[in-house]
Amino acid sequence: MENIKLENLNYKFQLHYETRYTKIYSESENKVILIQVVNHFIPIDEFKKIFNRSTEIIKSEKLNKVVFDKRKMSVFHQPSMEWYFTEWKAEIAENYQVVKHRKILPEDNLFIQSVKIARKKLDETYPDAKYKQLDIQYMESLEEAIKN
Repeated sequence: MENIKLENLNYKFQLHYETRYTKIYSESENKVILIQVVNHFIPIDEFKKIFNRSTEIIKSEKLNKVVFDKRKMSVFHQPSMEWYFTEWKAEIAENYQVVKHRKILPEDNLFIQSVKIARKKLDETYPDAKYKQLDIQYMESLEEAIKN
């Protein structure tokens, strides 16, 4: 695999997987997996395939931080988010000790509000969910997400 430079950052990213919806990279020095959305929406079946593939990469590369770059998204899908938070995050935390999650949201107030509302609903529906024990932070840039 070749190293790829993203956003003029001085990190060596390796592209592992590419679909019409996302690109998945790893950055070994910081043990980061980057799931970068390249489309405005991801159907739930594809969403699950992408994150299940990410699990394989996390395992094989021994990564410990997930950066989910959603800046290209314009459509929010609640069932995808619910699966991602309650099932996928729990699986990688339990099986691979991945507890650091960084998210970069689009500059879209409606999208951001949708995330906040959906997250509140998740918190109420799943009061004892594993994701509440994880280190989940929202960042402004890819560099900030990798460093923190």
